[in-house]
Amino acid sequence: MKHIITSLVLISILFGGLHANDLAGQSAFILRQAMGARPFGMAEVFTAIADDPSAIYYNPAGLANVNERQADLMYWKGIDDQAYLSVSFADNIESIGNIGAGFLYYSGGTIEINFTDGTSEERNAQQDHVFYGAYGKQVLPWLSAGITAKAYFSKLVNEYSASAYAIDIGVLYDVKGINIAHCAQNIGTKLKYYEAEEKLPLVFRNGLSYNYIIDDMNNIIFGCDIIYRNQPLKTHIGAEYNYRNMLSLRTGYKIGYDLDSISLGAGFRKDKFMFDYGIGFMSEIGPTHRVSFGMQF
Repeated sequence: MKHIITSLVLISILFGGLHANDLAGQSAFILRQAMGARPFGMAEVFTAIADDPSAIYYNPAGLANVNERQADLMYWKGIDDQAYLSVSFADNIESIGNIGAGFLYYSGGTIEINFTDGTSEERNAQQDHVFYGAYGKQVLPWLSAGITAKAYFSKLVNEYSASAYAIDIGVLYDVKGINIAHCAQNIGTKLKYYEAEEKLPLVFRNGLSYNYIIDDMNNIIFGCDIIYRNQPLKTHIGAEYNYRNMLSLRTGYKIGYDLDSISLGAGFRKDKFMFDYGIGFMSEIGPTHRVSFGMQF
């Protein structure tokens, strides 16, 4: 019971600080995207699940659940000619805890610039790079904690550059088989292009998950995330069915969004290799896809 009370107090502190400081920035598109095809297939319900390299992005406390060295590569082709790439890595080092690293790349496609002398030039609309380093550790039998540090570099039309630095802080409780998690993301400096300056998109994630064991070959993970990016709060629900730790089926639903709503996904594992696919349905715009390849070594 004391763990649940502590959890509720943390939620109150996080949300109280949010309302007081008006910290919901709209910049840094790359920091507001789903990381990994597996979480994407569950409507990004991963704060309290966080048991693979994607924990670097969703909740670094979850790195404590990674028992083997793992790497993951994800690619996404967005609307028009946008492109997105993420690489993540996690490893367990018994003497110090679990570490992680990641890299994100986003390309906003090209844009034609018309100059006053009548000439024109095609340039990259936007290119973003984010470098991550993370650490997570089980500090008590029922509590894990973690931190992610990130360096964000952006360039607009090959001319205007900006950078920002931030951290994510997360905790993960195990309360009689139910995981309760909190994570505050993008706490850091402002992003400034020339004279324009804006806060990073601060996000507060609060999650619950439960792993229901059917038998030796089947289990279902249920999860729910409550997320604050800006008013109002957003609720995500998701589930993952696993058969013999080889085949996975996933689904999720986002409540309170204008575009995103339903997502589906699947995963296949053979020996130490993993393949994950996720699809999200965005109303009239059409579906978006994520593909990830993973490996244990």
